[in-house]
Order: sequence, then structure tokens, then C-alpha cells
Amino acid sequence: MGGTYIRQNRPYNPDRPVIMVLIALISLSAWIAGFILSIGFPMAEEPTATILWNIICKNIIDKRIAFGIGFVLMMSGAFLLHRMNYILALIREKTWLPFLIYIFLISTNLVFMPFRASSIGVFCLIISIYLLFTSYHIERSEKKAYNTALVLALGSLFWSHILWFIPVFWIGMYNFRAFKPRTFVASLLGLVTVYWFVLGWCVWKNDFGLFTQLFSTITHFEFLALSDYGWIDLVPVFLVAIITIIASLNVLFYNYTDSIRSRQSLIFLVWLAAVTVVFMLIYNNFAEEFLQISCIPVSILTIRFFLVKRSRLTYGIFFFALLVLTAYLFARLWNF
Repeated sequence: MGGTYIRQNRPYNPDRPVIMVLIALISLSAWIAGFILSIGFPMAEEPTATILWNIICKNIIDKRIAFGIGFVLMMSGAFLLHRMNYILALIREKTWLPFLIYIFLISTNLVFMPFRASSIGVFCLIISIYLLFTSYHIERSEKKAYNTALVLALGSLFWSHILWFIPVFWIGMYNFRAFKPRTFVASLLGLVTVYWFVLGWCVWKNDFGLFTQLFSTITHFEFLALSDYGWIDLVPVFLVAIITIIASLNVLFYNYTDSIRSRQSLIFLVWLAAVTVVFMLIYNNFAEEFLQISCIPVSILTIRFFLVKRSRLTYGIFFFALLVLTAYLFARLWNF
């Protein structure tokens, strides 16, 4: 207890109970305001979305159910992210800040409410990342490779663009010394398992729309146009992006005190963040979805940076980012 007390009261340490309670209250207030104002509800069907997602939007007619599902998906993803960080020691200190920052990033952006197709994709992606990280240097990791691809394929039934992350996971398997012909074949079998059932359903119904639409949406490219967004939407995105870039550079060039396994895992998160930005640039219609995916690496990389590089400057940047995102939240609520 004495060690915990000293660590929490060390100067310029953001891992303090009062800060964590403040972040939790702001996030909870955002969800309460979103529920009262019915932000994002009713959930509208989209022509470019998958058939399963449009079925969900059509059948959820109760606002309480919609916001309940969204809140549970967010909390479940945050808890899985916390467990992954805790078990794999991505951040040397035991902290709940990645859990809270992930919730804070999701809650302060009202376009994610009550939930989107990518909300299911984020949940599946976190599970797949955990399976990938736990396959580090395992000789017989075929089962993990199969389950990783299986989970991603299940998520693609609701948000097809998650399929683009499968090659990223193959690169991660190679860096973790788990990419072998057997694991590659196992990952392909994970994809085939899901889509074999989908194809069978289409044959039984004599309707191949579910099967073909999954692939037609991911081949429709539309480059991002910043003119489609107001400056009030771009300021918090660019601020978080700059902090993430600095945190990523710290991982790439100043990570000698971390274990080899932690370094490899953090480098994968850096690549995941970079790939997500690329997809955001070439899929203008789905920029918000990829922005939600980016909350996974951002919550780990930024908190690691603020806990490792403790100084008056980084402490001030941390609070400035919280202030800007909170102001952005209230500005959007006021305009809504």
C-alpha cells in the first residue's frame, strides 16, 4: 500500500484516482446526454452497409435497447483491452487508464452513439489482437491463428471492412515468430469456415446478396475530403493524432526498457494505427468507423507515453487533450 501511495502521488503522474473518476464522470455524462437527446437514434439503414447490419438497424426500435447494446459493447471492449494490457504487460505499470481513455475517446465522439457496425468490429478486433499477442513464440499456434481469423470473419458479417486487417495480422504473426505454413493455412480455414456457412445459407435461400455484398462494399473506394468536415471536428482528431505519432516514435526508438515481447506487441499497435489512418484516407464514407478502430492502439500507446515520459510538459499535454475533447463534446451537444 505504501508503494501504491508513493506511485500515485509522484509528481506529474496522470494515474491518480481523482483524474480517473473525472474521466469516468465525463464519459457517463456523455452517454446520459446522448440518451436524452436520442443521438444516433433511430438507427437508419445504409445502402453500403452489410445486410446483417441493416437487419439490426431495422429491428431495434427501442432506444433503451440500442443505447444498452452500445454501452455494453463499449465497456466489453474496454475491459478486454484492459485485460490484454494487464496480462501481457504492454504498460509496465498496472493502471486502469487505458480502460478509461478508450471509453473517453468513444464517449466524446457522438457519431459512435448508440453504436455502429464498427462497434462490433472493434470488439472482434480486440479479441483477435489478444489471440495474436498470446501466440508469441508458440510452436503450435494453429488453433490461435484459426480462432483469430474466425473472429475477424464473424465481425466482417456486420462490418466487412475488417477483412482488410487480416494481412496486418499475418505480418504480426511473422514478427511474433508464429507465421508458418500451418498457421497460414489455419487462418485461411478460419475465414473459409464462416463464409462456407454464409454460402450455404445463400444457396438454401437462393439469394446470394449476403455473400456478394460483403465484398462489393470493401472495393468501393472514395478518398477522404477534409472539406466535408468542419474545423470543430478536425481539431480533436489532429490533436490526438499528433500525440499518437509522438507516442509511436517513442515506442519505435526509445523502448529499450521494455521486454522483447512488449516491444513487439507495441510495434504491432503502431502499425495498426498507421494502417487505420491509411484506410481512413481511402474510405471517406467509412472514416468514422476507422476512427473508432484507431481508439484501440491510441488508448494503449498514448497512456504508455504519458506514464513513461513524466514531466511538466507531458502532464500539461495530457490535461490539455482531455480539456479539448471535453469541450468538443459539449460543443457538439450544444449544437445538436
